[in-house]
Amino acid sequence: MPTNENVRSLASMPCPFEPPTRPPVRTTHCRVRYTIGNGCWSPMTGSCHRADDRGMRRSGMGMKIVSARRDGRPDAVLDGCRGPLAPNSARRPRRAAWKAALCLAGAMAVPAPARPSRAEPVRVERSEPHMGTLFRIVVHADSERDAERAVAAAFARIADLDERLSDYRADSELMRLCDAAPHAEPVEVSRDLWEVLDQAGTVSVASEGAFDPTVGQLTKLWRRARRQHALPDSRLLADALRHVDYRQVERDAVNHRIRLARPGVRLDLGGIAKGFAAERACAALKERGVPRASIDAGGGLTVGDPPPGETGWTIGIAGMRREDRPVRFVRIANRSIATSGDLSQFLDIDGVRYSHILDPRTGIGLTRRISATVIARDGGLADALATALCVLGPEKGVALARRFDADCLILRLDGESLRPTASPGFSKWEIEAPARWPTGDR
Repeated sequence: MPTNENVRSLASMPCPFEPPTRPPVRTTHCRVRYTIGNGCWSPMTGSCHRADDRGMRRSGMGMKIVSARRDGRPDAVLDGCRGPLAPNSARRPRRAAWKAALCLAGAMAVPAPARPSRAEPVRVERSEPHMGTLFRIVVHADSERDAERAVAAAFARIADLDERLSDYRADSELMRLCDAAPHAEPVEVSRDLWEVLDQAGTVSVASEGAFDPTVGQLTKLWRRARRQHALPDSRLLADALRHVDYRQVERDAVNHRIRLARPGVRLDLGGIAKGFAAERACAALKERGVPRASIDAGGGLTVGDPPPGETGWTIGIAGMRREDRPVRFVRIANRSIATSGDLSQFLDIDGVRYSHILDPRTGIGLTRRISATVIARDGGLADALATALCVLGPEKGVALARRFDADCLILRLDGESLRPTASPGFSKWEIEAPARWPTGDR
């Protein structure tokens, strides 16, 4: 990780104005996020969280981003739009010691402070709904034209992956593959579908089924259970569980072919697809000469090079309760980070809290309070590992992360006590907490 002894710590920089009072925006799908001052706040929804554009539309608002100068007066205010998209914007940042913040579900991110650069590249931010969440891309480029073209290409890449990997679209390549099961012979699939299934299979084997892409039938039952606020029927649950087995997804690595060996196998890539898409979108930006970028995939973040004059992206990891301020802060560049947990999606029946994160081995939502944050070189890997670590717990989870050269922080809520467990290498990403950071349910 590059360091700069002359870079002033974000913790030493005073907040020039008090965050505006704003009531929480709630919907049945996704709560709107917004950025204020030299930080931002966003609830940890976890990498498996499924928001959608309906939630954004029902709220009637988008995001609000405020960039502040040293004197405390805002340079620009980009107010929330009606509907799922944040306002299109391209602006040249002033030579301030800190810039506008970058938000993600499950973590909060701002560029790490550094001395102002003489160059003034254009900062462009765009948001679009894909894969049941709101993808948000921020880039710094030499010109607005370069930035716009690169961002458009990145979103086109995400949209293409959504069409291939979605388990909501009946005509997606993934669903067509499932509908044709069982396959007498391995089936040729697109390179994208092969790569994500291969990565999912690798994590499934390493985790001994704690992560399993064949949970599609279970996922469908628990989605219905949350809508009806009732546990799934035990007989239906037992039947769905019989179709869960990652070993039924046979991979032909030479010819990039897939065979589903058993009828009724339904694939669900919700625990890996968004991180995979963010990684590919970041690659698309770099191919077009825009490496200084961040892609927020609604629970995970993939970042490229830092913004001009910066050393990385500073990310706050949320606690286990909505009112908690971030419990840890890390700084990364050219990495991915993903958080999985049950802060927003769960089912409470007779005092028992069932997480939306399922244990593929039992078919039941997790009942212990746990979240996992993973830092890895690849977005899909970070996404899948975060889910697996929640299922495995601290000891086995840390061991699994180390097998993939990834670092992790696992949080457990035991009564009122928060118990953190981190991998040995996690500390190299950590920084001191900023002196001022927005708190509360905003």
